[in-house]
Amino acid sequence: MPERALGGLPMAPKLARCQVARSDRYCAFPDVAMAADGSLVCCYIESDAHSPSWSRVWLRRSTDLGITWSPPQELAASTMADSGFCWNCPRVSRLPDGRLALVCDCFDDSPQWAVWLWWSDDGRTWSPPRRILDTGLCPDRVVALPSGRLVLSADCDDDGQVMWASDDAGETWRPHSTIHPQPACEGGILPLDEQTFVCYLRGASDVSPKAISRDGGDTWAVRTTAPLNAHRPCPGVLRSGKVLVTFRWMRRGTYAWLTDPAGAASADPAAERGRLLELAPGGDDWWDYGYSGWVQLADGRVFCVYYAPPADGRPPSIWGRWFGEAGFA
Repeated sequence: MPERALGGLPMAPKLARCQVARSDRYCAFPDVAMAADGSLVCCYIESDAHSPSWSRVWLRRSTDLGITWSPPQELAASTMADSGFCWNCPRVSRLPDGRLALVCDCFDDSPQWAVWLWWSDDGRTWSPPRRILDTGLCPDRVVALPSGRLVLSADCDDDGQVMWASDDAGETWRPHSTIHPQPACEGGILPLDEQTFVCYLRGASDVSPKAISRDGGDTWAVRTTAPLNAHRPCPGVLRSGKVLVTFRWMRRGTYAWLTDPAGAASADPAAERGRLLELAPGGDDWWDYGYSGWVQLADGRVFCVYYAPPADGRPPSIWGRWFGEAGFA
């Protein structure tokens, strides 16, 4: 029997990993959030390829902190031939009111991108999807600010990485500010306080762009770099106050970066000091793996989902990994 943790839930195994989803089809681009009842909800894409002709958004639930997972629940499905578009990269987050917000972009063969939103109170039943952005590739998680405003970022073609905002609980969205021009993309917004926001981004080189706002996201006057080579960075603040970012390191694998808020908010790349932890190695295919999402558990450790490269003649699959701050030492 697993050791018991807070609230009687099983304690996550130390420095262990689990398989969340695997099939004979391509499974990728996962994210995870904790529902109000303590269960974990993982979303991901199943399709025929990285650039698909059909795709599905799947959900799985875990009631034991990631040790075991439910059968998949289909949230959405599309084919380029019948629907005229395919789903791409889902993200999920829990808001202060307990709701789960799931966003996913889709693309047609032009290609034109759009972003859709689903709501759930418990992660079991979901609202019908609603198109919220008429442009946007690889959206960030929906982030709630202390003011009640909701924000997310998305790559909006020639407009670069844009922060979108909603002041009516997600009913309507507007472009609020330009975070970073192209070719930076896949930005993850991290509010450090009411005025200081950091956005880690994927760049076109081995150095990741980083944008900093000192006015609550109205402008992003500081554009610098982070000491990372991060693809789809997923940033957040741990209960210890440390900043955690998980990401794909091209040609290396799936990694986690632990730093402090002052370093994250610094315009000087040399001032952002931290520690790296390899969560999973890469594969022979040097790019198709590693997008990740994470949540901190009640016992203080982190559960991270990521997609692993093809192995044993099978396509990519979804895995989970438990780790704590001590693992970075």
